[in-house]
Amino acid sequence: MVIDDLKPPRSSGSEYIDQLARLMADTYGKNAYLRVSLFTEDYQLFQSFRIPLGKGVSFFYKGERINKATGRHVFEPLLAYDAFLGCYLKWKEVYVPDFAIAKTPTRCISAIPDASAPLRYRYEERECTGADLPAQEHHESRLPTGC
Repeated sequence: MVIDDLKPPRSSGSEYIDQLARLMADTYGKNAYLRVSLFTEDYQLFQSFRIPLGKGVSFFYKGERINKATGRHVFEPLLAYDAFLGCYLKWKEVYVPDFAIAKTPTRCISAIPDASAPLRYRYEERECTGADLPAQEHHESRLPTGC
């Protein structure tokens, strides 16, 4: 499944992120990395990072980890494989016939005030109406943005 509300769209399966990271490590070597260098306006090196190809992260990753030896936060940029997979799947859905991304299952539940129920509400599953479900998109509007 893909989370469309995020830009870029992102894959919601961490197992796929791990599979892609293993594929990158197997293809390019377990110690392969990208070197990213940032420069100031006068072309002086400001910062340089090594980003491992064999590690991917989801949108929950905030760019840092805790160093086990020192207990301090360490900035560690990693590749957002979930964004890569999300964009890839959205483009594939548009251009490959008979390919469809699994849709998130939807359940509609009503909260009914009830003084005798725990937390003063009882919940009942109900049939979803058109207002509850996302609007159907046309083919042109399904083109992913932010990729």
